[in-house]
Amino acid sequence: MGKRIPKHIGAGENERVRVSVLKRRKSIEEYRGARIRNAVRSHQIAKPGLVAKGKMAGTKTQRLRPAKEYLINNLRREHLERKVNIRAKHIETAKLASPTDGSPVLLIRIRGNQDVSKPAKLLLEKYRLGKLHDAVIVTGTSEVARDAHILKDYVAAGQPTEEHVRELVKHMARYKDAKGTIHYLTGNSAVEQYLGQYGVICVEDVVDTLLRGAAAGPCFEPVSQWLLPFHLAPPAHQEKRDVERSLYTKREMLSKRSMAAFLAGAITRKNEEKGTEPV
Repeated sequence: MGKRIPKHIGAGENERVRVSVLKRRKSIEEYRGARIRNAVRSHQIAKPGLVAKGKMAGTKTQRLRPAKEYLINNLRREHLERKVNIRAKHIETAKLASPTDGSPVLLIRIRGNQDVSKPAKLLLEKYRLGKLHDAVIVTGTSEVARDAHILKDYVAAGQPTEEHVRELVKHMARYKDAKGTIHYLTGNSAVEQYLGQYGVICVEDVVDTLLRGAAAGPCFEPVSQWLLPFHLAPPAHQEKRDVERSLYTKREMLSKRSMAAFLAGAITRKNEEKGTEPV
């Protein structure tokens, strides 16, 4: 910025540097140090860890994004938001593929958080589908069918089979205890402790309740809400994220090696066999 540190004034032993000069020198040194630190932080993201040999451990270089990339991403987000608004506007005349007879419906998140419009984000939070590869089982009603049609770009919806529900509950079901700790469902004791008041006392009762849907009565909603969303992503050491890339775009898509992709394909084929348009 054109600032220079004042040189030493006076060479004799009895001559001293003025206080104002010392203060100015100190302020300029602090200014230069702060500028260097800010420059480093703007290009590197420091992760929690120890600082070794004067360098930030576990740093990741941040890519400088051109203005054109921001423009294209915003245009794509606006385009998806217009599609969501158009579907919501003409929902009364739309052909809904999701069942509305009270049978169970499996909702699977098939698109990441990139380019999610605000209306779609609110609906995704409503069904607890916050991440890619998440899935929930809900009751098939007209409201769920309309929301699934509106979220056509983000969610796959369809009726699961007994084999699918049993596999999800016995191998991927999770719940939160009273302290907020997440546990996998590994036995009947937790089911009896939290759902015994609704007549659900074992894992088989949970499976039967989810399969019956609205026919299970008032116990379906507590069971569905007690279970956390099923995370159907492949293991971390095996996962290679499928990303659509071009010059200025990058979108996280459903992994073909995940159970979410398998179930989404299964319920889509089931909708096509019924002669309906896949959601």
